[in-house]
Amino acid sequence: MGKWDKVIEYLNTTKAEPEKVLKSLKTIYSQTKNSSSAYHTLRSSWPIDVVWNIYNKTGTKNKNKKNLPTTEVIRNWVKSEDYDIAYRMFHPGPGNDMYDLPSQEKLMKIKLYKKLPIEKHIKNCNDIWVSAKGKRFRKDLDDNNGQYPFKKIGNYVVDDKKLVGSPHINKK
Repeated sequence: MGKWDKVIEYLNTTKAEPEKVLKSLKTIYSQTKNSSSAYHTLRSSWPIDVVWNIYNKTGTKNKNKKNLPTTEVIRNWVKSEDYDIAYRMFHPGPGNDMYDLPSQEKLMKIKLYKKLPIEKHIKNCNDIWVSAKGKRFRKDLDDNNGQYPFKKIGNYVVDDKKLVGSPHINKK
């Protein structure tokens, strides 16, 4: 059995398209350490922001209304200025004027930004919401009154959503 036989056998049992698999492999294996850390940071942070905003009904006027469809909550957020700012912040690239500034050339090469119709934004946000990762983020929000459970940010300890100072350092 050859080195790649298991991989090929598995791929033959899926609906995977060769071009998409190759692109995925290039993304994973062609990067040198930290060469695209901004790309990966932005790409992995966007779902966290999406789930938080949907969970907290950002852009929805009557947040206490029971049985509000998720797509309506998403639509309200996507139509808001808050969404526009968040989307542009997490998606640098050509066409995004937020990063079209001197010294931002490196981020402009990332090319995450795409001008999409509202319905596509809604679908993409809903896909994140119903994904396995989205469900994990929702559980964290459920368990922590709608906030992510940060214990430490940088050199600060977080207590009840406020910074209370530097952690004590044991002196020898």
